Amino acid sequence: MKRLRERLLAEDAGFSLAEVVVAMMIFALVSTGTLYTMMAMMELTRDTRVRQVAVNLAAEEIDRAREVDKVADLVSWNTDPAVVGGLSLDDPNDPKDRKGVITINGDKFHVKRTVQWVSDPASSLQCGASASGTSLRYKRVNVEVRWDGMRSPENPVQADTVINPRQRVNDPAKGSLLISVLDANGNGVSGITPVVSPASGVVAQPTDIEGCSYLINVTPNTYSITLSKAGYLDETQNASPSATGVIVDAGFTNSRKFQFDQSGKYTLTFPAARPATFMASFMTAERTFVQNLPASGEMPMFPVAYRIVAGDVTKCPAADPARWSTGTDGLLPPVNLVPNEPAPYVVSPGGSITVPVEAGQLRVPSLPNNGAIRAVSSTFVGVPACTTAMTLNFPVNQKTISLPYGNWKLSNVGSGTSAILPTAIQLVSYGRINLDGSVTLDPRTVG
Repeated sequence: MKRLRERLLAEDAGFSLAEVVVAMMIFALVSTGTLYTMMAMMELTRDTRVRQVAVNLAAEEIDRAREVDKVADLVSWNTDPAVVGGLSLDDPNDPKDRKGVITINGDKFHVKRTVQWVSDPASSLQCGASASGTSLRYKRVNVEVRWDGMRSPENPVQADTVINPRQRVNDPAKGSLLISVLDANGNGVSGITPVVSPASGVVAQPTDIEGCSYLINVTPNTYSITLSKAGYLDETQNASPSATGVIVDAGFTNSRKFQFDQSGKYTLTFPAARPATFMASFMTAERTFVQNLPASGEMPMFPVAYRIVAGDVTKCPAADPARWSTGTDGLLPPVNLVPNEPAPYVVSPGGSITVPVEAGQLRVPSLPNNGAIRAVSSTFVGVPACTTAMTLNFPVNQKTISLPYGNWKLSNVGSGTSAILPTAIQLVSYGRINLDGSVTLDPRTVG
């Protein structure tokens, strides 16, 4: 009996190590859950409080918009200079000068006011234009408020209203002209003042942060519109894009849209010497631009993605690796070849990028002193043919040269003209020396 009592008392003497560990784990889990819940509640409470402040700011901006005397003075503005496509502007109707971010109780708010004329309430075209050309009716105002540390960045506070003019916008005997200027990404370009000709009876206005210029009380006539700004290009690489034959009728509104952005600089490099006069093709899905490269290899372009190859693909399709078909090299044993399309390159507006251009490469080690290589495009089986013969002249004493992909015949024009024999040619890039003395520079890869 005594031993049994001692054994029972020993079991009540304390906790085992396993029991202590389990208890600590349970306590840690409960504490973590409680702490997380408290932090979530605090964050939710802060977000609710800050959102209410944002609602008040939006309502305040709407009230300011309604107090403007002249609807024409009601413009878009943005307190956040970091917003792409926006301006850091003083609100002309705000004596407090709210330029920059707004800080309230330690929270930073970013307010954007977007104002747009409306011609047709049933449509939502750029700058308030309408398909029917109806005259301007009123302005639609949207206020968007964001703040640092938002729980849901995709859900800012927004407020909307419409402002009716207190008097007729247009003289019934005149019309309106709406001009929209968008960048490569479809955002409005601000600060562009269109040139309208004839200028009589037209007061041009610079584009706002939405890229809109509103010309009101325009004398009925046929006009041309031209844009120009240093370092800017349109999507066709035109530095001064224009629209002609723009008719403005009394009581109606006409509109024109431009795509105009700051150019980016492409610097093209080649694996070996290039001709003094050399073309490069910049290709998008919709267009191909053939540019005559300066000696520096630098070319300003509208900032979209391009596939870039050496040569003029509009005259010699073989210069584009994507135009080649899957096949064999015609040798024994035959080797399977697969087209290899070059990757596109894109530069940011105002930026620069260096692009290593794909091109064929060969060497003529026995070229005599003062010799100069001339390459003339030619036809060969399996090679996309040129629609127009191309001739490229290289500098004197250049033994290693870069050529666009395709089929070429070489000659030395240093002193007189003499054919360069196939035995004198060494291929540096993939290709073939043909029995007719021509050279095929092939962009395909062995597959």
